[in-house]
Amino acid sequence: MLGRVDHRQVGVSPHVASERGSSCIAMDLSLPRSWVEDRARCRKAGVPDELTFRTNWQRGLEQIDAARRAGIRDHVVLADAGFGDVHDFRAGIAGRGLRYVAGIQSAVEVWAPGAGPEPPAQPSGSKRGRPRTRFRTGNDAPVTLAELAASLGQKALKTHT
Repeated sequence: MLGRVDHRQVGVSPHVASERGSSCIAMDLSLPRSWVEDRARCRKAGVPDELTFRTNWQRGLEQIDAARRAGIRDHVVLADAGFGDVHDFRAGIAGRGLRYVAGIQSAVEVWAPGAGPEPPAQPSGSKRGRPRTRFRTGNDAPVTLAELAASLGQKALKTHT
């Protein structure tokens, strides 16, 4: 998944690649919400009335779904950080049973191995009121990807090209 930006317009495009070659299989125009909600501006620029606002990652998932419906066999999904930084995009790919490799910027916060939010503690003995739903962080807190990489040491890191 790639997002090419030009004059605040983004073309969201999935590509399929194999040993025999590669091809762009779709291209969707993605505009900022401010553009899409200004119908006069869109008409003046020739933007179709049916174009609605959706984030790039939402368009990317829709394109993947369309490709699968069209019979394109499943491949590993590769995505740049514009998509990889978005948890819901990665969860959407995994939820479809697909594997992925995604760029993620070093400032994105993650949980270190073995750490994570704890389920909400329910008051003991009380059956009144709504159950608690907010997860707690306890003593753990998310760290940036850069901090996690630094804490794991050089031996844990690998470069892939």
